[in-house]
Amino acid sequence: MELNIFKRKSLPMAFLSLVLILVSLCIVSFLIAEFIVHFCSRTGSGVVFSLSPSRK
Repeated sequence: MELNIFKRKSLPMAFLSLVLILVSLCIVSFLIAEFIVHFCSRTGSGVVFSLSPSRK
């Protein structure tokens, strides 16, 4: 029954899965940014300058 529904609504399901993937990517990137901010604030701003090549 689930396969029948998936075959009938393959386009909306693909769109929904794409939206879910984009939302999860945004959440993961936000968590990584939060971790980097906390890590840099704990160790100091020297990590930011060493990580960004445009500062050299």
